[in-house]
Amino acid sequence: MSQFGMDCFDQETVARYRSIYASSKPKSPWNQDSTEDFLYHIGALAKGRDSFLHPTQAGLLAFGYEYEITNYLLQYLLDYRGDFGQSSLGRQGGVPER
Repeated sequence: MSQFGMDCFDQETVARYRSIYASSKPKSPWNQDSTEDFLYHIGALAKGRDSFLHPTQAGLLAFGYEYEITNYLLQYLLDYRGDFGQSSLGRQGGVPER
């Protein structure tokens, strides 16, 4: 995936993931890493043949912008379903009962 750089990642999504990761693994040495090093350690970036870091397919799917994902995976359909936990109606998933 040498045609992509870190600019294909949504930095807000990366920051949210880092926050969740740090909360769940507070003693991980990766929490002190730069963003680039952190993404390398979790497998979202890998060294290409040109010796530069490029997104992995997993990294692109986890943190990439829709345009870059669908440009790379032409048949990919990006679908999102949020899980909002316990709804005010007392049901899991935030969908009211009928």
